[in-house]
Parts: sequence; structure tokens; C-alpha cells
Amino acid sequence: MCIILYKPKNVKLPNLEILDNCFYNNPDGTGFMYQHNNKVIINKGFMNFNSFVNAINQLQDIINLNLVIHFRLASHGKVTKGNCHPFPISKNITRLTKTTTTTNQAIVHNGIISFCSDPLRKYSDTQIFIKNHLSKLDVTNPAIQNLIQESTNSKYIIMTRDNIYLLGNFIEKNGVYYSNNSYNYYYDDYHYYTEFNN
Repeated sequence: MCIILYKPKNVKLPNLEILDNCFYNNPDGTGFMYQHNNKVIINKGFMNFNSFVNAINQLQDIINLNLVIHFRLASHGKVTKGNCHPFPISKNITRLTKTTTTTNQAIVHNGIISFCSDPLRKYSDTQIFIKNHLSKLDVTNPAIQNLIQESTNSKYIIMTRDNIYLLGNFIEKNGVYYSNNSYNYYYDDYHYYTEFNN
């Protein structure tokens, strides 16, 4: 199902245990986006936890960043670096698979968009949705945002050069926003283990 994590400016990043829970429960690749120099910066394709942590540790002055992280649990499309979120809002499929890029608008998604599957099963439902639909819309328009959320029954974060839009209900804990509670436990094939109840 994936999980989105949003850390606003002046809020601390969650500790490594919570980040590890997010990755363990959603292990098909991670990426993040943030605003810098009037652009949205995308860095993604981290297929193991250590490479993700190393990339996060390279960020300068992280406390002052609006930072959105996405941990993927694949439902459509191959498990590849390029199919990790975030994605620029673009009709160009090559841009949608780039692991590092700058853009004016980007998006992450938590959910399943059943009407946007790729018949070749190469690309994710999110990529097809962006390419065929979102790239043609003003995603900063509140009416369009309501239509996006209600038509897909999903959660999104859209980041522009100067704004952030949360679509759907998010869980707030210590100033950080989560799209679901898979940050709060880990599981194996037989048991669920609750890690953080405080």
C-alpha cells in the first residue's frame, strides 16, 4: 500500500526506528522530495535502508526543509529504482522514471488506482495516472484536488516550489504527517509487532 511521510519545516525528522519501520513494511524502494532554490528536488531509487539513510544524511539543514518521503509497496509496475516515488507531474515517461531531477511540481501517492494499470506491467498505476491525467490538470486547484482524491480513493502529497498540498486524511504525530499507520509497527509472516504506542 506504501506510506507517505511529511516533515514540515522546524519539525524534527522521526527517529531511525520509525524510518526503519516504514521501510520494512514498504520495502520496494524509497525516495524523497524537498523545496530548494525555487524548485522541487527529487531524489529516489533507494532499494535498501542504508542507502536511503545515507542520502538523507547528505541533506543540508534538514530541520528547515519541508521534506516528503515515500516508501513503496508495489501493487502495479515493476520494482525498479525509476518506479519509486516521488514523480514530477509530467506526460514524459522518461522524466517519470528519472531517479534525480528538479521540477516545478511533484507528487507522491498512497493507494491503488485501478483504472490506470499498464498492460505491459512495466510502469506503476501512479505513473500512468500522472502521464495520462494529472499532466493535463492544474493540480493546485482545490476543485481538481478534490476530484483527484475522490475519483481514486487515495492519498497524495503535491509539492510545488512554494506550497504543499495534502490530499486525504493523514495521521499527525509529533508534528510529522503519515498517510497510514505502517510507521507504527513491523510484521513478519505470522505476527504483527506494535513498536510505538507512546
